[in-house]
Amino acid sequence: MRLTVPSSYARTQICHFLVPMSMQQPSLLYAIMAFAAVHLQAAGTLPKSPRRLIDTLQSTSIRHLRQLLTDEDPIAQAAALATARTLCQAQIYGGTASWRVHLNGARAILESSHFRTRLLDSCSCSSINADFLSSWFNNAEALAALSPSGLLNGQLQVGCHSSQGLRFDMFGGVMSDLPDLFREVGALVKRESSTATQPNTREHHLVRDRYRPGSRCLDARDLLQAGT
Repeated sequence: MRLTVPSSYARTQICHFLVPMSMQQPSLLYAIMAFAAVHLQAAGTLPKSPRRLIDTLQSTSIRHLRQLLTDEDPIAQAAALATARTLCQAQIYGGTASWRVHLNGARAILESSHFRTRLLDSCSCSSINADFLSSWFNNAEALAALSPSGLLNGQLQVGCHSSQGLRFDMFGGVMSDLPDLFREVGALVKRESSTATQPNTREHHLVRDRYRPGSRCLDARDLLQAGT
C-alpha cells in the first residue's frame, strides 16, 4: 500500500474502511488475498504453483462479486467497487494486461449507481463509495487515458459534478483538477492519431462477462435502455 498511497493518514483511512468490510464481503476478502499472493510471488516466498493459487483467489473473488452486483444497497455497491479496485491493482502489480477489465468494471458500477438515483435529482457519491474509492477511480482512469489504448469507447469521468472546487486530493496525492487534464490530453492524442483503431471489442466483452450480476450485465447502456 505504501507504493500507491501517498500518506500515512490516507493509508490508515483506507485500512479502517477496507478491513472491516472484507470480513463481511467474501468478494473483497478474496481480492485482498489475491493481491497479497501477487506480492508474495514477487518476493519469491510462495510455494510451488503460485500462479494457480492467485488465479483461484481471483476467480473466487469474481464469483462472489457477481452475486454482490445484484444487491442495490449502497454498502454492497461500495464493497463491489472496492473489490474491483483491489483486483485491478493486483493485476497492475502482477504485470498483466487485464487490469483494464477491472477498471472498466468499476466504471460500470459507478454508472449504474448514478443511474439509479438520477430520477431523485440527487448524487449518491457520498453514500456509495468512500472518498478514497472515488479518488482511486478518478486518477486510475485519467492515467489509462494516457495509455496507447486510451479509454474504452472514449469514456469520460463518472462522478458528481457538483463539486467541492479545486482542492488537494490526499488519497491520490495530486490536485483535484489533474485527472481531468490527463483525460483531455489523452482524448486529444487519440483524436489526432492517424493510427487510431476501433475500440477493443474483446476487452469490452471481458468487462461484460466478469461484471455481470447473474444473467444480466451491469452495463450503463443496458440499464438506460431497460429504464430500470
